Amino acid sequence: MRLLLLAAVLLTAPVGAQVCPGLVGPAAAACVDDGYSPTSVLSDASSKDRLYDTVDRATAGGQDGVVGLYSGAFVPFDGVPNSDPSQDVFNNGQGLNQEHVFPRSRGTDNNLAERDLHHLFPTRVDVNADRGSDPFRTISDTAPSRWYQGDVTQSATPADPEAWSQDTSSGFEPRAAVRGDVARAMFYIAATYPDRVDLPWFEDQAPTLLQWHAADPATEADVARSERVAGFQSGCAAGPCVNPFVTDATLAGRVFGTATAGERGPQALAVGAPYPVPTAGAVSVPVRVRAGAEVRATVVDALGRRVGTASRVGPGTLRVELGALAAGVYGVRVEADGETVVRRAVRR
Repeated sequence: MRLLLLAAVLLTAPVGAQVCPGLVGPAAAACVDDGYSPTSVLSDASSKDRLYDTVDRATAGGQDGVVGLYSGAFVPFDGVPNSDPSQDVFNNGQGLNQEHVFPRSRGTDNNLAERDLHHLFPTRVDVNADRGSDPFRTISDTAPSRWYQGDVTQSATPADPEAWSQDTSSGFEPRAAVRGDVARAMFYIAATYPDRVDLPWFEDQAPTLLQWHAADPATEADVARSERVAGFQSGCAAGPCVNPFVTDATLAGRVFGTATAGERGPQALAVGAPYPVPTAGAVSVPVRVRAGAEVRATVVDALGRRVGTASRVGPGTLRVELGALAAGVYGVRVEADGETVVRRAVRR
């Protein structure tokens, strides 16, 4: 899968062996997709339980529990034998639930990515709700914001803002200690589910994510977490289904950044996942292509027959009306620059 190539950044030395050595740009992206895309992940219920009781299990003050990604809040297990881990830490909505770092509304819903533990993390319930599907970005400390640390939420700028996560109506900035974790989770999903997720939405954030990845490199603890996740996922051609962006710190720059314009080559057609899906009416489809390129889009049925068209409602968005069609699965076929991409849309 060809991905748009973004600005280069300097990265630290790899934690382990180099992944897809010598490859950059689309070749590196295809190598990651081919080698590290799982064919089997846990069920929805099991992904939640194993996230809490195994993948992100932690100990504080002699108690076992889980730490929220964005807030750092520790929620202990209640110690009741055979209790459900997800309900245990949920604590009637006052504790933690499961955060999809790459949002479900941006393509990680109703497919393997929804349950892929490499981008799932425990998160304080209210912080998860506030972040929603906001993109990650660097936010001014003086911007009107909500700040999160431990079990505290406040609107006043804290004295140590780097230790707090910050949310506005247009973006979310995690605390400094986990920015690299967030970046590597985003890289992983964009690279291993490129035909499912909203790549234009991701690519707008990629320069910031590359900076966070460089500033907060993977640690041995991150490698261990990646290996724990790999124990619950399988089918990767390269071997264990680890997050390769944790294994090799150079990989993100080689996949999502290039050193020179000559390495970038022609700009590819990028088409994101239609949303919302499923729908009873219209869906929006994010599209990015070189300036001036003509974009054609049609709706096809399961047999490839044209059953509708799409209209352009902005420089980067197509609107596809499915309301007049029967319930079922359709394809949104987008053509530009001699390339064709088909995205799945469901009419309920």
